[in-house]
Amino acid sequence: MAGAAVQSAAPSATAAAAAALRSADYLLFSCGAGMSADASLPLFASRRSYDRLASPDTLARDPAAFYGFWLEAREQYLAAAPHAGYAAVCRWLRRQQGRRHASAFCLTSNVDGLLLRAGWPDGLVAQVHGSAVGEWQCGGELNLAPPHFPLSTRRRCGAPLFAPALRGCAVERRTGRAVAAEAGWPRCEACGGIARPNVYLFGDGEMFQEEERVTRRAAYREWVEGVTADLRAHPELRLVVVEVGCGLRVPSVRKRGEELCAAVPPGQACLVRINPEHGHSSMVYKPDIVISTGALDALLAIEQLLEVEEDDV
Repeated sequence: MAGAAVQSAAPSATAAAAAALRSADYLLFSCGAGMSADASLPLFASRRSYDRLASPDTLARDPAAFYGFWLEAREQYLAAAPHAGYAAVCRWLRRQQGRRHASAFCLTSNVDGLLLRAGWPDGLVAQVHGSAVGEWQCGGELNLAPPHFPLSTRRRCGAPLFAPALRGCAVERRTGRAVAAEAGWPRCEACGGIARPNVYLFGDGEMFQEEERVTRRAAYREWVEGVTADLRAHPELRLVVVEVGCGLRVPSVRKRGEELCAAVPPGQACLVRINPEHGHSSMVYKPDIVISTGALDALLAIEQLLEVEEDDV
């Protein structure tokens, strides 16, 4: 399906996306912060210097700022409701599951858990950056003495993820800083090290504890290998990647979708990019269809066309 991209928010782009989905044997739905924005969640770029606050360096140097940021984010994520676009995408999944030899997977850099709450099956969602609303991990022992170098005095213990003990921790709304419980900041229940969200932080490296039941990295890799092999063996099969709200600041999900499209035989993949700002930028594969609107409007417009097709059958 590669070729001159159908671009803009015009009905032609929406119709082309719906047509691609109707013919899809395999569907990868990938999304970033732009998907959550229509659920009234702030984009990372609009948060208080996200790359500074969401880092192990801030946890060591200013734990009140670190925990204030993540406790506030956790509260916002749990209070948010998945918008109607999530329901539309879940219907796409059910349509795929009802077709012979068809399958779907979801890849997201979002840590808000909205896809799972909307009904996308847990085993088919790769939360590549972890989850801010689920269990926490051990952060080891951080060097709290200035100049905080080295950053840690002991690595994380590697114990299983655990429910954080947050009772008594509060966020001062005026400053956005956290106030520790009487017993101090949250601790790892296995070794007593500092506890932190199981989220891939800026500068994290090996400090992030990757859990398959959260990131589904192995499951996604297995799905990609199977899809790629099937497409190479069966020229009549088609893959559609629908990418929503993935920016250029942390382009990991955007890049993986492009890499998948580039890896399959020419003409068997279609990349639909929904992004009001960065639709035309590419790394290894140019999008076939660009819809330059927000997530909610684009997803509902596509779903409306798919529903009309079903009603006409």
